[in-house]
Amino acid sequence: MKKTLMWVLTSLLILGIMTTGAFGYTFNEKSVATKKIAINRIDKTFTRYYEKFDGDSDRALEALVEEIPSVEIKGRTKSYFDIQDGKPVLTKVIKNGKTIYPEGFSIFSTMSDIQLNDTLVWDSDWNTYVFLGDWDWKSGQPDETNLQPWDMVGFYTTDPSTAKALEYMVRGYDTWGSRVIYYNTDTDSSSGDISKGTQTQYGVAFWHDETPVVNGTITVPLWYDSQASSYATVMTKYGHSWTDTNITGVGGSASISGGGFNISWDTGVYHWPDEATSYGEKVPPQ
Repeated sequence: MKKTLMWVLTSLLILGIMTTGAFGYTFNEKSVATKKIAINRIDKTFTRYYEKFDGDSDRALEALVEEIPSVEIKGRTKSYFDIQDGKPVLTKVIKNGKTIYPEGFSIFSTMSDIQLNDTLVWDSDWNTYVFLGDWDWKSGQPDETNLQPWDMVGFYTTDPSTAKALEYMVRGYDTWGSRVIYYNTDTDSSSGDISKGTQTQYGVAFWHDETPVVNGTITVPLWYDSQASSYATVMTKYGHSWTDTNITGVGGSASISGGGFNISWDTGVYHWPDEATSYGEKVPPQ
């Protein structure tokens, strides 16, 4: 009797591990399929409201959690940059509604040249984290012609053994709110002037013609280790370039490792010395 009971308990334990996984992500094929449905629901709902509200991600997130009660915002950070002497300078960071940079400033202008937002949401129905990043050229957005190479927007995780991307969905919009670029790595589909760089466990860079694009989003479903003793920081990166001559298309390449993004620009391409890097969100939340 005892042997039979032990065999049943052992079998149930093995079945539980196979179904739920030891690292916060399911390995059962049916569970993976249903989790994809949940991920797509979050992505499509957020996108629908982002487009409805003309790129207002705050309102889109409010509508997302109202429509899907199982979705909760675990963290939201807004990073503001001014372009000074040809490079992006971080001027303000607001985390969960509170100014954390510069320290001691509760009232500070949110006017900026470019804004990067990071949002971490959790779906309790499927135990799933999804990173929702978005960028917005507030002023100084290039509208100069086609005489420049494409810009780079990317996702990065500091520790892929704790949290890393499962797939990517990128969308960009023009001044009138029309979607002009799109890339989905899960379906390997795209439209508009956008291409994907080499993807690593740390992240990926997408190159796009920013001339018509004033704002956009990057949706990243996350794998995470629920038993990790530390956390990973996930974030958005943006790199800008320009030229005096007719160099169009992708004007460089990005290698991505534990040391971050390393962008190699083509000869004759002017560029920011470093990409704008958002403050990021921690997974699991701290």
